[in-house]
Amino acid sequence: MLAPNHNFPDTVHRVSVREDTATVDVLTLGMGRVDGLSDGVYTMDQLPTHIKEKLAVLSIIEIVDPEYDPTSPNESIKGVGKRISESVYWIYED
Repeated sequence: MLAPNHNFPDTVHRVSVREDTATVDVLTLGMGRVDGLSDGVYTMDQLPTHIKEKLAVLSIIEIVDPEYDPTSPNESIKGVGKRISESVYWIYED
């Protein structure tokens, strides 16, 4: 049996912010999928506070263009998540 990877959270929410419709698409992956936030489309007001707070932190991170610098991937913030693109985020559950 493989040991769990303690460098990656058990649950990750893939959050896509859609400015054009003022909505957020959420897809939850991992062990907390059963108890956590359901997959679906939400308004920002409908998201749990801890998700909104993590999105606020990640939204100020500058995106690294892999064509400009392929050796410098976008950094992950432990306990918060990672900004994947201008509108897509991975939010880590504690």
